[in-house]
Amino acid sequence: AAPAAPAARLQALDLMRGLIMVVMAWDHTKDIFADKAWMPKHRGAEMWEGPFSSYDDDWWWFFARAVSNVCAPGFFVTMGMSMALLTVTRLGQGWTRANVAHHFFVRGAILLAVGRLVDPPFLLAPFVQVLKGMTIDNFHGTYSPDHPLAIVRDFFVGIFEVMTGLGLVMMTATVVLFPAYELYLWQTESEDRDHAAAQASLEAPLLEAQTDASSDAHVPLDLPGPRSTSSRSSPIKDALRRASLRMASSKSNISLPELFVYPVFIAVYAWSNIAIVQAQGDDFYLNRNATFPDAGYRASNAWQVLGRFFVYPGSLPSPLGSNSYPVIPWLAMTSLGIGLGFSLKRNADGTIRRLGRMGVLFLACFVLVRLFGGPVGNYRGLPRGDGQRDTDEVRVNKLLAFFITCKYPPSLAFFLLYVGIDLVVIYAFFRSQAVFPIANPRSWPSRTAQFLWDTCLIFGQVPLFFYVLHFWTLGPVSAIVAAVTPDSQYKVSLPACVLIWLTLLSMLRPACQRYGDFKRSTPKDSLWRYI
Repeated sequence: AAPAAPAARLQALDLMRGLIMVVMAWDHTKDIFADKAWMPKHRGAEMWEGPFSSYDDDWWWFFARAVSNVCAPGFFVTMGMSMALLTVTRLGQGWTRANVAHHFFVRGAILLAVGRLVDPPFLLAPFVQVLKGMTIDNFHGTYSPDHPLAIVRDFFVGIFEVMTGLGLVMMTATVVLFPAYELYLWQTESEDRDHAAAQASLEAPLLEAQTDASSDAHVPLDLPGPRSTSSRSSPIKDALRRASLRMASSKSNISLPELFVYPVFIAVYAWSNIAIVQAQGDDFYLNRNATFPDAGYRASNAWQVLGRFFVYPGSLPSPLGSNSYPVIPWLAMTSLGIGLGFSLKRNADGTIRRLGRMGVLFLACFVLVRLFGGPVGNYRGLPRGDGQRDTDEVRVNKLLAFFITCKYPPSLAFFLLYVGIDLVVIYAFFRSQAVFPIANPRSWPSRTAQFLWDTCLIFGQVPLFFYVLHFWTLGPVSAIVAAVTPDSQYKVSLPACVLIWLTLLSMLRPACQRYGDFKRSTPKDSLWRYI
């Protein structure tokens, strides 16, 4: 098999996950503490139907939210890459495919469980407000003192978000993972055999020349006779042989696992897009709850529940709330990551170069899809007339509406924009590893850069631990402040949220560093390794 990429070079994936954690913490800090955090969503959502997000036609609120849209695609793509890398490593260490499948199933189940633990912090402060006799209206729903148990119910079954999607996709991604691995194994073994054969054939003339020279050494110098020179070595011949051997040793940029996942990605994504557009109809911008799959219609049987979790985001049977991350489109993103992960294991240098090019290509294609992609490429936004109708509550300027894309489920435009950004950032992290760590940083810019690099690395090595901890830090703090302030006026301005966010990160850094040290000290099959 091909040699594994050095572990240090794969720090880029940890850095990317760490950056995602930092940005995601900003989004949740804003949602919990900002005085206008829910208003743009109240005027619409990033959903496939219903009133669409307008962000009150405010660029600042758009950027405050849009910067976090890199997080979910980054989660799913890097998860696919990590699954491929772990599969190659563990199977090389003696695991069976059943062991690998079991590992991902258990980890997926843990993600599902964690998803039920991160909604309560969002609702702790509203719960305090309801107990104080206030009626609260936020993006989870409307809660009044007359029905206080409604908010307790939504603590655990209100909204099924990204952890649910990640868990279900991890459990199902093995249908793509193992066929891609077989192609990876066949290609790397074939390349190793070809390299060995090429090396043997190229070294044979050198051995023959050495044999001839050895034989000539026993011939007296004064005896005439024919002497073969056809195989004798020369500087030119040696240079040509070395160049030929390097060509035989080099790996093709054509990756069979990637060639396998691209059609899978296109087929799955295209099917999902067509299903959504057909369900939208002509009045997709209205709140609809008449029949399934209308987002507001509560799924009423097992098939409809499966539809909610796999294709159509929307309401689930009571007392459940809604699901936002259907498996099918996000599985397509994870499949792309799986292909890239196997390519990274096989030919790291070529794959790293390709990541940057793919990112730029995706960003260029985003512009083309917004201009010419029609409904299938653009569920919502300017190409579908959102924010431009006389009936829309807020009219949005066309340039801003151009960049507001549908996230639930992710449209092709959303995928191209935010996965493109993710790939460019991952490429930049890979390239930056030639600079970091900085030896003896003395100037404040170098010390700051090293500190930020280390912070992302610390968070990225324990992402699930960070994810749970940051929620259960923000939530209780907001509840305490809501309890002690008059009329529970604990909301603050957007700039003040930045200070809360930075304070949160500084508090979590040492905790995550200590947990990371502990995690690395445990056996590789320890349950602590899952967190």
